[in-house]
Amino acid sequence: MDHELLKAMTFLAKQAGKSTLPFFYGNKALKIDYKNEEGRQSPVTVADKKANDIIVSGLGLMAEYPVLSEEGKHLPFKTRQSWQRYWLVDPLDGTKGFIHQQPEYTINIALIEDHQPLMGVVYIPVTDECFFGMRGHGAFKQVGDAAPVQIHTRLQTAKPMDILVGHFDHSKNLTSLLSLLKEHAGYHLIRLNSSMKFCRVAEGGGDAYARLGPTSEWDTAAGQAVLEAAGGLVVDTNGLLLRYNEKKSLINPMFCAVSQRSIIPSLLADIRHVQSLRELGSK
Repeated sequence: MDHELLKAMTFLAKQAGKSTLPFFYGNKALKIDYKNEEGRQSPVTVADKKANDIIVSGLGLMAEYPVLSEEGKHLPFKTRQSWQRYWLVDPLDGTKGFIHQQPEYTINIALIEDHQPLMGVVYIPVTDECFFGMRGHGAFKQVGDAAPVQIHTRLQTAKPMDILVGHFDHSKNLTSLLSLLKEHAGYHLIRLNSSMKFCRVAEGGGDAYARLGPTSEWDTAAGQAVLEAAGGLVVDTNGLLLRYNEKKSLINPMFCAVSQRSIIPSLLADIRHVQSLRELGSK
């Protein structure tokens, strides 16, 4: 049953993604609004809403699990805390770049089971790349109508490490971390929008993705599912796997997504050092 669900999820993500292309290429008017996400102002477009409608309608036909979507109704934790399985959706991740016609936006659908991603799909409409994976069953990449190819994370870390960060991430925390990495062993920086960063690490195109600023749970779940199915890990600053729907807030802690476990100790040590410097500076 789960394999059939994953297959249906990929079809649905592609369908939703294709609906965004006329807006991306300017063939349809792109109306932009702004919403408040736990104190953060975030843009939302008619393309986000159209993709969301397609996904939510489709998921309702697939399995009777609750749906938590960025563009849907955000139910209180009192209601959510009893969910064992549910859909977690970001119908258009990378809206800020999408508005500026940057092609790195993604469609994200994850199935969460017992607070962890069981399976996930990340679709990149502009390049027609679809990444999907399920815990214990591997991760795959499909380009267009070609046959899916299994993907794996790197077995050996690049020297210097390939570090992925967001195009719009210029936070003081990240700047401090990059300074530390430069002192230790250096790094090669790759800037990408959206959950594409998880996918590039999953297919061997990078060593780590560091996020030291706020993200929401729908931003990471599908990418985490793909990366972990490909052999990687997504951990918080305590070295624990990123988990979902365990608290009232839907904001993630700081995290790093890595290609292999051996990267975690040194990278987390640097992140904790950055945290301690920030804490000292705030006193």
